[in-house]
Amino acid sequence: RTPHGARSAAVAASVGSAIYSANLQRRAANDAAANATAVADYNARVDLAEAQQTDLDARANIQAMRKDAAVYMSRQTAAFAAAGIRADSGSPLALRAATAGRLAMREQQAYTNSEAKQRQLGSSAIAGRAAGAAAASGYRGQATAAVLSGAGRVASLLGQGYNAGLFSGTG
Repeated sequence: RTPHGARSAAVAASVGSAIYSANLQRRAANDAAANATAVADYNARVDLAEAQQTDLDARANIQAMRKDAAVYMSRQTAAFAAAGIRADSGSPLALRAATAGRLAMREQQAYTNSEAKQRQLGSSAIAGRAAGAAAASGYRGQATAAVLSGAGRVASLLGQGYNAGLFSGTG
């Protein structure tokens, strides 16, 4: 039969090991939760920065389109004048109006495309943060489960020690 002291030491070592293991699992799960949140937040910030850059790019592109359109319209007017045609009435005026309309539609399409991309990136940021929060919640649940499992293991080991008479003083 194993001496009382050796059995007590074995139970104490097992209890300590169970507590240590549960604590390591809890820490790992909490670290994973923090990491999931940090990664989701970082990705959301990247998406939002890209949305902001898309807006700035669209504004610059539209400004350039307007300048190009003004140059094109000036050249069109100059071509009419060089041909001796008045550009402010009749068919030349209709042509200039149609040209201006097409150029304005290009600008509007560029703006619409930019807005759509910005909305998509904003939605992606929101969804990414939600996914990160959900993953973090799952990891925190694992941390809680590790603590509860460790407590159950400790209770079981102490119960075994009690049943073996380790706490009765008679061993």
